[in-house]
Amino acid sequence: MQHILPGIRSVDNKINEQDGLEAIQQHKLAATTALEDDRDTEGAEVAEIWELLLDDDETLVDLETLSDLLRGDSTSMSCYATRATLIYGVENSCFKPSSKVENSFEIRTAEVVGVLRAKAKVEREEVQRWEALKERISSSSSTSSLFVFEEEEIEVQQSLLSLKLLGCLANLEPDDKRESILMEDYLKSAARTESLATARTFLRNLDRKQTPASARDVLVLTGLWNRHTHLDLIRLDPPIEFAASLQSEADELVSGRTLPVADVDVDRRRD
Repeated sequence: MQHILPGIRSVDNKINEQDGLEAIQQHKLAATTALEDDRDTEGAEVAEIWELLLDDDETLVDLETLSDLLRGDSTSMSCYATRATLIYGVENSCFKPSSKVENSFEIRTAEVVGVLRAKAKVEREEVQRWEALKERISSSSSTSSLFVFEEEEIEVQQSLLSLKLLGCLANLEPDDKRESILMEDYLKSAARTESLATARTFLRNLDRKQTPASARDVLVLTGLWNRHTHLDLIRLDPPIEFAASLQSEADELVSGRTLPVADVDVDRRRD
């Protein structure tokens, strides 16, 4: 039986170009539909077939047989849809494409499937966690914001704070030579390497560009900054704590108990 199966090596396609393109599109549509159906059933049919073959002590099964079991026929289109479901579907841990026999699948053992299912569950939960965080951040600009910094996980709080090291560069112009040098020196600082890496990873997980402007946007969205935050002060990080003696002198000047320093040029001034 001739199978088109686009994307599978060494399977011939002996039809004219126009019909071939149309057939390939039909196969891809069949695969998309099959994957949607598989998600709707949470891979139950694939899991059932796997358990059936596992009970029969099978270790290898050809694609046509799997297509018959899963879709009721083994036409080229059904085989292509079956292959997509086995590789990309919900229960893609049950079967493994054979590296030795073309268009055949190895039946994984229960132990291996158990480990892969547990791993897939963790990965799904991680994706869901990031999607929920993206939703909370996006909603921050609305009146019914779902984002509250203090209620976020410590990891998220630390990642958001690390964005400040990147976001404070947002007002520098890369095309300006002096500012470009300032930015380059700042980013090369060993003291900031780990935090900057955390910031970029965080932005990537949020599906945002790993740039200073993007970091600033997230900080503004979450309310940690506003549009008027003084980025130069954050970048230069001037000291805000001083020795007790200096603090005492400052307090005396403010209270007026110490006279200001005399202006030695007062007689020569014309202003």
